[in-house]
Amino acid sequence: MAAGVTAALMALPLAAGCEAAPPPASAEWQQPFDRLEHNWEVTRGLGHLGIRLTVLTGNQTFACDGEGLTANYAGIAVYCRNERTVVVAESRFQSVARAAVQRGGTVEAARAILLGHEIGHRVDERIRGKLVASKETELRADCLAGEGLEDSGETVRPADAEAFYAAASLKPDQDQKAANPHGIAAERLKYFELGSSKGIKGDSDGCGVRGHALHQDGSIEPGI
Repeated sequence: MAAGVTAALMALPLAAGCEAAPPPASAEWQQPFDRLEHNWEVTRGLGHLGIRLTVLTGNQTFACDGEGLTANYAGIAVYCRNERTVVVAESRFQSVARAAVQRGGTVEAARAILLGHEIGHRVDERIRGKLVASKETELRADCLAGEGLEDSGETVRPADAEAFYAAASLKPDQDQKAANPHGIAAERLKYFELGSSKGIKGDSDGCGVRGHALHQDGSIEPGI
């Protein structure tokens, strides 16, 4: 989720003395993050992305684009543009991961897809020069997650992606879809799979990042 769509994140006003420096993430988070970042920077030749990762637990807070995020915000994760940092709410992720496992996925795959989506926002920003809060932006990040996971060393089966997007579309602690700007699970899975097969490889612009509009039917058009 891109910062700027944070109304649904229940962000709190930035408290005095709230530091922007992220606490260190555990290896189970940092290692896949590093592999995905490296895949874009080196394998796919995008160059230095300059992003960091923080995972909020307990009473930790993070200054994100002028707001103070806590570990209890309603979203799973957010890319903070000003800080160039991916922020994850550990407790919310664990809830989603459990739901994904119940649907046949794995915790590791759920973590990789989530990180791939947020890193996808930075990739999109790097190529297009800006991020605009919209459903298209979110679906493009799902598409870029699909590409970024290719050759990254992370193991994500089709069943893992289907389980994650079904679980991520649920409201916290409820088995129903949440109203959010990301799109429904089927849409998100479709664009993830589009990225896995086409992405922005070579001359392909399957994710619609090179000045093209990305449509829900999978087509693109110039001029956005």
